Amino acid sequence: MLNKITLKLKGNSDKSQLLRGGIGVLSIKITSTGLGLISSIILTRALGVEQFGVYTYIFALIALLVVPAQFGMTTLIIRETAKAEASRAWGLMKGLWAWTNLASVAISAIIIIFCIAYINFAPTSSALDKNSYLLALISIPFIALSNLRGAALQGLRKIIKGQLPENIIRPLFMIAMVGAAWYYSDTDLQAFDAVLYSVIATVIAFIIGAGLLIKEKPKEVNRLQSMKYKAPEWFKSIIPLSLLEGVLIINSQTDLIMLGMFANQTEVGLYVVAFQGAALTTLGLTAVASMAMPYMARYHSQNRIDKLAYLSVLSARASMLWALPILLLFVFFGKEILLLFFGESFTDSYIILLILTGSQFLNAFFGASGRILNMAGLEKLSLKAMVLATVINLALNAILIPTYGATGAALATAISILIRNIILWAVVYKIFGIDCTAFGLLHSKSIYSNIDDKKS
Repeated sequence: MLNKITLKLKGNSDKSQLLRGGIGVLSIKITSTGLGLISSIILTRALGVEQFGVYTYIFALIALLVVPAQFGMTTLIIRETAKAEASRAWGLMKGLWAWTNLASVAISAIIIIFCIAYINFAPTSSALDKNSYLLALISIPFIALSNLRGAALQGLRKIIKGQLPENIIRPLFMIAMVGAAWYYSDTDLQAFDAVLYSVIATVIAFIIGAGLLIKEKPKEVNRLQSMKYKAPEWFKSIIPLSLLEGVLIINSQTDLIMLGMFANQTEVGLYVVAFQGAALTTLGLTAVASMAMPYMARYHSQNRIDKLAYLSVLSARASMLWALPILLLFVFFGKEILLLFFGESFTDSYIILLILTGSQFLNAFFGASGRILNMAGLEKLSLKAMVLATVINLALNAILIPTYGATGAALATAISILIRNIILWAVVYKIFGIDCTAFGLLHSKSIYSNIDDKKS
């Protein structure tokens, strides 16, 4: 048994690459989560409560500003890079990278200019330190370009190397610099110091990531002098993709915002703790999706619907295999875990935790239907499903939160996730004949005829 697994891991087939990639990405996600926790602990101790609040507030703003700087281009790069590699369209690949990087730099510059003008002429929050904020703005283009570079490596199926700089290298440098400064300082550090170290770590990660892309990009791309562009087509794609990213952000923040409007701070606290616990369930889904997306684009461009069907079921099963033990752990020991890590007052999060974890388990079961559509160039259909799910989530939150508080918010999320997945599953089945759930029992006959055609 062990020998078979070893052989699969060492092979060069798509299945072997997927298995290695899945294990690698999951390891990076787990390590990144641990480094994030260590970084938070060191920052809180080095800065103190007030300065840590200033630091986190600034980078919450930066995280929002990076979204328009990317403008939906990460998904576009993954899809089009994978397609260009499959068809050996090297000039198109080189043109795509140049066009998206130039667009990101231009958008980042506009955002920075606007933010500088705003902070100089408009009243700002007391939690916002002006000098620290202005320094943090430097990181916007580096973060955006790093994400685009990571997407390019992901499209080339170098998934682990694509995620290594931001998820491992950057937090390691941040921990080292803040830890050293704190150790040799007689007083607490200021938010400005932490922002400076964060910017330095971001630039270092960017440089290392750029080096990885230079090393891994196809040799044919280096030899080309000319580039090919499909700017109108790419621009048409990034509009719905950017809107989809925006809707995802809105949908992820809806519960907390509406809890703050219709409930009290206690309910918000209970929900946040449960949400963080349920997020563990999504690590497998995120890792599998990162690994599978370039293959989805590749198989679709090659019209290998049979392989796309196999990959969709395999990714759903892998996601569910990760989510199931966590769900069972919370079902049987959820109260004890909440008591151990958060205290007795947070054991009331138990039911909320079960609802949110159960909804993410369903998410894993239904697989990557939305990502299949995105990789097939059908992002407008994904957007419609997400908008509908968001509207349903908003409506259910407004109905359920006043009566049931955080439990109502969790129920609203669970119902909207279920409806969204059913819609996306139905759309994928109608277009491709693929049952992308973990069962994968309802594939249409056209898939099997596709396999026969390939054999003949």
